[in-house]
Amino acid sequence: MKIYSLLALFLGVFHYSQVGINANPRPDNSAALDVQATNKGLLIPRVSLSGATDITTINNPANGLLVFNLSDADNGTPLNTSDDVIKNRLYSFSNGRWNIFVNADEMNTKINNILLNRLVALINMKSSGNDLTFVSGDLGNNIRRFIFDNKVADKSNTFDTSTGEFTAPFTGYYLVNMNILLKPWANNFDPANNIKNPIRLGLAKPYTGTFPASGLTDSIFYSVYETLDSARGSNFITYLNMKSIIFMQANQKTVPLVKYITPGTTGNQYNLNTEANNYNRVLTNTISIIYLPTAL
Repeated sequence: MKIYSLLALFLGVFHYSQVGINANPRPDNSAALDVQATNKGLLIPRVSLSGATDITTINNPANGLLVFNLSDADNGTPLNTSDDVIKNRLYSFSNGRWNIFVNADEMNTKINNILLNRLVALINMKSSGNDLTFVSGDLGNNIRRFIFDNKVADKSNTFDTSTGEFTAPFTGYYLVNMNILLKPWANNFDPANNIKNPIRLGLAKPYTGTFPASGLTDSIFYSVYETLDSARGSNFITYLNMKSIIFMQANQKTVPLVKYITPGTTGNQYNLNTEANNYNRVLTNTISIIYLPTAL
């Protein structure tokens, strides 16, 4: 009976060209081996490699072979770390050496050690619907968050377009470049009427947690650009630009800030309808954030 059972098993394998374990009703057509389970995993062979070029622990390993390594080892060459293996890690064999499976954190660390400037985020403005919502409410002393609301590039999801906040993905220096173009209504510099409030564009000092909702003073600014804006009338436009390098710990935040920029369509107020003066708000209101890796 055992002989017949084995014969039936092998005939089934040859007939279907797939093997199924707990496969119901049968193995998937695309799989040579289909293992199905809802509360168990696949345990691959566990070995103790002697180094990255070890071909004796497993004799003549094939390209693509997978193992789980149990031991730290240096191939007998402690001064040469290129042939080391690390315990409790997955390895695959290819072209004469064992290659470790790398996780996302390790990959980011390796990338950070390459001293190349990297664009982290590029954000601009939506083409409509934000004429008066480009800033937050007054958070104290006429200071408001400026809210760039449209992501162009932000692979690591570092920029919150609902609050305007940027969260640093890495510890290090960041180059922040902001351009703002607004439509002014009257102006905030009129010496004849003793109006001399310089408008400001800047960055908040790095922080964690929730940004204050009130009580802000000028001490909140990490860096700031200010100008006396004498623009007035329907044919004028107000332009602000600021570049700043800021050091941030990973997961710290900063946010663009403005002062004396009140949203509206009456005297001494501003809005984002720059199209009225033939300027595209999408192209003229941007923030770019570049990570500047430094040598340790």
